[in-house]
Amino acid sequence: MQEILRYSPKWLKSALQRLAFWVGHRCTIYSDWALTEGALVAELCNLIHAHLGDKYSLHCEEPYKKFVKQNKYAQIGDGARVDLSVWETIQEPEGKRKIPRFAIEVKRAKSASSLINRDLVRLAEIAEHNSRIRAFLCVVSERHLPTQFVTPRGYRRGGIFPIEGTSSSYQVISVLKATAFLKEVNLDRAHYCCTIEVLSNEFIEEELQE
Repeated sequence: MQEILRYSPKWLKSALQRLAFWVGHRCTIYSDWALTEGALVAELCNLIHAHLGDKYSLHCEEPYKKFVKQNKYAQIGDGARVDLSVWETIQEPEGKRKIPRFAIEVKRAKSASSLINRDLVRLAEIAEHNSRIRAFLCVVSERHLPTQFVTPRGYRRGGIFPIEGTSSSYQVISVLKATAFLKEVNLDRAHYCCTIEVLSNEFIEEELQE
């Protein structure tokens, strides 16, 4: 399927490039220990916060019920929470109000496929509920090329891919990497931070018609 033009926000792209370098640094110091998902979320939280503008605020572990009124998909239980979210402060006649603009889930590339798919379905719920909220899955890979999202030459995998069981699809919009030597022979051992955006099929069709 034809792609639509979507860029990663500058603050997210800057944060993920630095996260890739941070992963490389940690792997050098603790070569026998894999980073936990919690550690990745915590560091990405710090990096995003450092690059956000004044009109945005970063929230952690917000319940999904703040983003969707009613769950369509079983992957979202009552206790499900979004890893990170960015909210915009707007001025209204009755005062200032914060509204969600970005929902971000974080996964290790070596997580079980079922867990990655679960987060894609959860983000599809948000994308289908409100097209003004951009839904991202950030996949972080240590010393491993994540072939679902990255080509053998280290580029983002092009195309729009359906998310099974939903009315949404995803596309890879950014791949940041860190490696000691930027040569093809090292790509299998590089560290990758991929941004995958989830979009409702209705939104995709409207964009392709314009």
